[in-house]
Amino acid sequence: MTLAGAIPDLRTDDASLTTEIHIPAPDRTLRWACRRCVVTRTRSTLPAQVWASIHNEVCIRHNLWIGKNVLAPEQQLDLSRTPDVIRAQRHYWRLRQRYGPTLIDACYVATGKLWSGLAHRHYRLTHRAELLNDLVVVKAPTVEPDKKAPWLEAAGYPEHITLISLFASGHWRRSVLSDDLLVVTRAIAEFHRRFPLQAPLRGTSRTWLSTTIEATARKVETLLPATRPAEDP
Repeated sequence: MTLAGAIPDLRTDDASLTTEIHIPAPDRTLRWACRRCVVTRTRSTLPAQVWASIHNEVCIRHNLWIGKNVLAPEQQLDLSRTPDVIRAQRHYWRLRQRYGPTLIDACYVATGKLWSGLAHRHYRLTHRAELLNDLVVVKAPTVEPDKKAPWLEAAGYPEHITLISLFASGHWRRSVLSDDLLVVTRAIAEFHRRFPLQAPLRGTSRTWLSTTIEATARKVETLLPATRPAEDP
């Protein structure tokens, strides 16, 4: 992809810039470039939009959250006080290298409902959210801060990646789906070890968690190709 293809702001009405070669890949999305990268590379503070990888939520070079729910360069959060968010981005890329993009993409899609449910049950209300909220300078008027603010997405990112890594384990998924109750119990215990709840779930929430974990494991299996190499022992 040429520079004009990667940076829409450089395009003109020239028909040569609308050829098929400039159609972005499926894993690219139009978003604001890291504001610090723009300054470093152009010596200008003017904002720029780029076709960026949907897998890059963090600019590792400049420690900024540049991903979900960032609607303006000013909303790119400095992650210097929350290095675990930066580490989570590196962890995510290691997962893609270890398991391959097909499996990790399947886990990302399949865990969406489970992750939303955990967040709804106040799982991720940690000190990280408070630190990032303190850094918010500008909030777009069309964004509801309690639901779609960038700092909320960034605050839960490390746990979301940990959730994906758990479901990426073929051994763990098979244990969850086992007919042996003892094996299932051990697998659920591993889930709670990685995701310690702030308070024990009760009633329907407890039932929701166990059934959703099983449903998520099954969904990952259905999203994978019928023939694939073993993921892990």
